[in-house]
Amino acid sequence: TVLSCGFDSVPLDLGVLFLQADALQRFGQPLQRVQGRVLRMRGGVSGGTAASLRGHALALGWPPSRALIGRLALPQPGLGPCWRLRETGSVNLRFTGQTAYGRSLAATVHGDRDPGHGRTARMLAKSALRRLQAHAGLRFSLVA
Repeated sequence: TVLSCGFDSVPLDLGVLFLQADALQRFGQPLQRVQGRVLRMRGGVSGGTAASLRGHALALGWPPSRALIGRLALPQPGLGPCWRLRETGSVNLRFTGQTAYGRSLAATVHGDRDPGHGRTARMLAKSALRRLQAHAGLRFSLVA
């Protein structure tokens, strides 16, 4: 079962990948520990994120959390914030990591638009196009 596949995981996974790639290039070794945190987030709650919260609460067996999440008026999957919140939202993340020998790296990730709908929709569409290009032998280009 996939519990998280949207904003709650994709930017975090990509932030770790970005930091690890830089560590290998700079230090010749991977980071042993990477921490990521949300510095700032603006926008609304998406139904997909709400479903991920419910899934995590069920998987981890946290009855108080399940009950609390169940009482909140969270949107259902596929639903989310209004157009204005999607367009004016943003997210800033920070990642820090350390090698086994104490060398450190830090990186930030910024996304415009609402993290749940505006950003995730673009990430999923770009990922799908990339896979399609790689597997179907097609090339896509924008025409201005």
